[in-house]
Amino acid sequence: MQRHLPVAGVQFLLGETGWQGFCEQAFPAFDEASLSFVKSLSQQLLAEAKPYPNLASLGFFLRPAAIAQQQQRLQRAISQGRGLAFHLSPSNVTTVAVYSWISSLLSGCPSVVRLNSRLSAEQEALLAVLQACLKLHPIVAQRVRFIQYQHDDSINRELSAQAKVRLLWGGDHTLALFKRYATMPDCRDLCFADRRSYAVVDLDYWHALGGQAQQLQLAGLASDVSNYQQLACSSPILILSVGSASLLASFKQQLSAALLVQQPDFPNPIEQELTLQLLAAQQADLKVEQVQAWNWLELPAKAMPPHLKPENGNLLYCHFPHAKDLAQFSFSAKPQTCVMLADEPLRQQFPQLLPADRYVRPSKALQHEWLWDGQDLLQLQGE
Repeated sequence: MQRHLPVAGVQFLLGETGWQGFCEQAFPAFDEASLSFVKSLSQQLLAEAKPYPNLASLGFFLRPAAIAQQQQRLQRAISQGRGLAFHLSPSNVTTVAVYSWISSLLSGCPSVVRLNSRLSAEQEALLAVLQACLKLHPIVAQRVRFIQYQHDDSINRELSAQAKVRLLWGGDHTLALFKRYATMPDCRDLCFADRRSYAVVDLDYWHALGGQAQQLQLAGLASDVSNYQQLACSSPILILSVGSASLLASFKQQLSAALLVQQPDFPNPIEQELTLQLLAAQQADLKVEQVQAWNWLELPAKAMPPHLKPENGNLLYCHFPHAKDLAQFSFSAKPQTCVMLADEPLRQQFPQLLPADRYVRPSKALQHEWLWDGQDLLQLQGE
């Protein structure tokens, strides 16, 4: 491995100083070393629940019982990994780099994981937990290198040439860039492009809940919308409301209040105004209403314009009198996630009314899943 992978311009993280000791050979899927490490990591991440709930959420996803279900599901499908996995992780969602790497580890693939050069406090905390766990699991430590480097064609090209699997998380420009690099004939690319998500709210159902149940639903939806500061692909950027229009003003007020509780320091007013100006230039006739700290932007037509993606405390919405009218709304591309704040009978209708890869309840939009964007991360990396 030392002869092939680039060293110049690469910074190694988690206490490593180079490629020495890195094992590039595929290994058995769900082997004891990997399972023991993931169990330890899950326990440590769950302990971070108070300061960093996103890390605890990842820890819960990786709990032994959940991993055992995947092992049983795939016991006849894969026996070992395909080979070296190269991960290009996004900067907007803290836990994706580790989630992506764990999928390779469980599948039996050694990994090189490129991290963004700017790390948040939450990412720093995650890496600290990871480093502590790797020290106790030297076999797993030999199977991964976390690195940073500035954008460099030669490094990208060399890593791509050595990989049997590439997990590419990023926008259209980033994915197009990496598609230019030559890969092995049997290299498999798992691409996760920038996508958009939305929520559907039955105002009459929400209003009838009342009390604590109503507030729990609002808190869950607020978490889905504002966590990661609206940058996650599965965070709703559009609210489609149905039912009594007289309830809409109250819903806006209460969701805006819940968003402020969820993220007290967000949005930044200057960044919010700059984003609003950009959105107004991209889409004429947006009706803007400021509700507490958030801007609610009513779409002028029953359609999601292409490339329109509000952030920094701007939220799109469109109202319909009846649930059946939702079928009139059109998307320029299939959304990733639909968050459903509605009763069970209506939730069962949504897949026929509106497109999405995933249909989830409030507070579930950002949960990790092994099937993402229609791709089984575990099975596709094994053989």
